[in-house]
This record gives sequence, structure tokens and C-alpha cells, in this order.
Amino acid sequence: MHRLFALIVLAAPTLSQGNDSCASAQPITGLGPHMFDNSAATTDGQPDALCDAFGTQQIENDVWFSWTSATTGSFRLRTCGTTTVDTKIAVYDGACGAPVLACNDDTCGLQSEVVFDTVQGSSYLIRVGTFPGAAGGTGDFNIVSDAPILNPANGHYYRAVPGDRTWDESRLAAAASVWMGANGHLVTVNDQSEHDFLDTVLGDPTTGNLNRHWIGGFQDLTDPGYSEPGGGWKWITGEPMSFTVWWPGEPNNAGSFGAEDLMELLHGPNVPGLAWNDVADFEHNEGYVVEFEPSGNVGTSYCGPAIPNSSGQAATIVGSGSPIASLNNLVVTANLIPAGQFGYFLVGQTQGFFNPPGSQGLICLTGNIGRYNAVADIIQGPTGNLSVDLTALPVNPPQAVQAGETWNFQCWFRDNNPNLTSNFTDGLSVMFL
Repeated sequence: MHRLFALIVLAAPTLSQGNDSCASAQPITGLGPHMFDNSAATTDGQPDALCDAFGTQQIENDVWFSWTSATTGSFRLRTCGTTTVDTKIAVYDGACGAPVLACNDDTCGLQSEVVFDTVQGSSYLIRVGTFPGAAGGTGDFNIVSDAPILNPANGHYYRAVPGDRTWDESRLAAAASVWMGANGHLVTVNDQSEHDFLDTVLGDPTTGNLNRHWIGGFQDLTDPGYSEPGGGWKWITGEPMSFTVWWPGEPNNAGSFGAEDLMELLHGPNVPGLAWNDVADFEHNEGYVVEFEPSGNVGTSYCGPAIPNSSGQAATIVGSGSPIASLNNLVVTANLIPAGQFGYFLVGQTQGFFNPPGSQGLICLTGNIGRYNAVADIIQGPTGNLSVDLTALPVNPPQAVQAGETWNFQCWFRDNNPNLTSNFTDGLSVMFL
């Protein structure tokens, strides 16, 4: 009896499989792989307009997971290549009935992929099911960091976002996304090098995963040079369209969904790599490509503005260089601290917000905090820089920065406002690639 019980326990599956009820979603952490089994699942969730694909908004045979994000950032949930099930997936912000953040049916064949943004420590519901009428089964899904990819040739960052949206919906979504302080836009392609980057670095020439992704070209019907099918094409940024790589026979304005005034990427067996196609706004689409053009600053500010110091201003901290951990090229700069007062930088992974004893300012870090208080690192107002050695941050024990991690920086300084005490800048959060 006891031996049989032990065998049953040892044989029990150790991987996550999901719960048939949203209210009892299975807790998971980490990036995966996470196993799902919806072979006997019922349909628990509701249809949603964001899940509309091939005329249906429902996800059937769904199982549920509650995933807690370890960092603030953007992530990609995908079943591509990890199951034979005709999956349809969605991510929700928090509890059952919360808004759908992302939903997808077919990104990679019959499998699915979504991109969604997270806040450190927050939980997100993951719904894994099938396209209505398809059979359930087993497989895995993975959650991977979706930080935009740097093109070193021009310093711009690029991200492919899956999902069935119109060109205008994609344009608005790209403009609302932010990376390193820069708003995005639908990608514009200005030379062969940039096009090759999209094809071979951001995309996959073997699978053609950027097929039918919107880019930022459109045909301006009011342009004096407008004519069908090839006149009046422009980039949404206003850049001249001096380079083109149209699919053979395109543009042709010959679709079955109306005038073809918008631009997408195409990938097929008869043409090596990617090419461009003119298309109507309501034709089926599989995603879009967003481009970010950072101004040179690294990281995002938080916990601000700081409490004004004796200079009458609130001190700030900014980052420059690169967020790529392997390059080890990050400089943090404190500005607007009182002239002649000394200070030093702080670093930690956990953000905070409280007034420490003996200080007039607010510390924006908590937990395991490192201090750059060696003589060579001390700065003196009104401004000061620190070249951060990413291979040995001075926390306890010292740590090297890894790609995918988020670290936060701040500067402490002496301040006579109105009595000799101390103050802080605001905080700087850097997600490393």
C-alpha cells in the first residue's frame, strides 16, 4: 500500500499544465518552458474583440495560468515550435474579467505568439486554448524577453509585434510604445543594410516570421506625384523613399479588398528574403514592425521629481552610453546638486520610496543597495559622472549585470537646506539587453 502510494507520487508530473478554471489559474514563475494540457479542457473564458481572428472572437478548450513577472519590461509569450495544437492564446491584466492585453491565433503556422508589457511583481493571467473547432492537446509555451533589438549601423532599435491589426491600428500602437525615452513608429527602411537587418537579425529568413507585417509606407493620394500603382509612396516619418525593394510585380493596386494604399512585408518561396507589397487596410495581417530612434539617453526616470535642495532645484540623474550589458558602457550623471557639496551614487534592483532618517530627500531604492563611495567615485556638485563597471556592481556580494535584468540608480549628496544634512536625486531605471 505504502509502496504503491510512493510510486504514484514519483510518477506524478512535475511540470505546469494549467487549470480549466480562470478562478483557479495555476501559479507559475520564470520564463519556461511551461507545459500545458488542454486535451480535456472546457471553455471557461469569454470572447473578446481583441481576439477576433477569421470571424471568431472566442478561445476554446482553454487552460489558465497566473504568471508573476520578475522584472518590468516587455515579454513575448509563444507556442511556436513547441506544440502541434492549433493554439489561440491571450494575456490578461490581473484577475479574471480584467482587460485583454494581447491575443493571437496564427503567428507561426497554426501556433501563436503575443507581446505584452509587465510591471515587476505584478501577476498576469495566461489563457492557452485552441481556435474554435480545433482539438486540444499538449505542448509547451515559453515567455521570453522582448527588448527591442539594436541595429549598430544606425543606433536604432526594432521590435516585431505579432497580432491581427489594421495598418492604422498598428500605426497608433507603434506611436504609443516607448523604448529608452523614445516613442516608436512603424519602421521605415532607408537602405539595403537596414532592410537586411530586418530580414536576417530581427526576422528569420528560414521561417519568414515577418511575413505580412505592416511597415510605415503609405500612398499619399494628395501628393502631386500620385498615380497608380507606383506614384506618391511615402514614409510616415516624412523621410524620402529613396530606396525600395518591392516584391516582383508590386505595387499593382490589384487586390480584392479595395485600393491598396499601404505597405507590408512579404516572404515567400519564390523570392529570397523579404520584399514589400502594397495592400488594403482590411486584408488579413500578422503583425507590425516598430522602430525606435533614441536620443542617446539610457534608462527611464522614476520616483521624481526629487525634493528641491539648497540650490532651489530638484536634482536629477540621467544615463548615457548603452544598455547592452556585454558592452559595459554605461555612464550615470547627477545634475543640479548644490555647488561644492559631495555625493556618491547608489545602485540596487529593488525600487523604493521613503524618507530615511537624517535626510531631507527621498531614497528610491530598498533592499540590497550598493554604494559607490570609494574616493575615486566621489563627485562634487553641481554635476558629477560615474562610469559604471557592469561586471561588478557593489552590492553584497558584488554582481555582474546580466541581459534581461533591470537595475536602478540614484545619487546621494550633502545638502544645507536649511541645516547640514543630505538629499537625493530622482531615480534612474535601466533594463539591460
